[in-house]
Amino acid sequence: MAPSTTPPRLARPFYGVLAVAMLGGMILNFMGLNAVSMLFWSAVINGVLASPLVVLVVLLTSDHTVMGRRINGPLLRGLGWAAAIVMMAATVAMCLPL
Repeated sequence: MAPSTTPPRLARPFYGVLAVAMLGGMILNFMGLNAVSMLFWSAVINGVLASPLVVLVVLLTSDHTVMGRRINGPLLRGLGWAAAIVMMAATVAMCLPL
């Protein structure tokens, strides 16, 4: 059953996480932190960390010992490396002064 259709007494973990997240947001708001700024910087950090993770995924999905017979073909491997290179270039460009 989806959490939204489950009665609260049967979906305590879901509603507990929701309540803790709302409480955390209220605390951050009362501390005077800017929510939009925090979202911006979390997106920047996410973007910087994404390219090494894409490299790791491409390496793992191209390894016979990890994937067995189900490794990436040349096309998907090339697209994965291309995506990683574009993401790394974007990260470097973001760090360069204008």
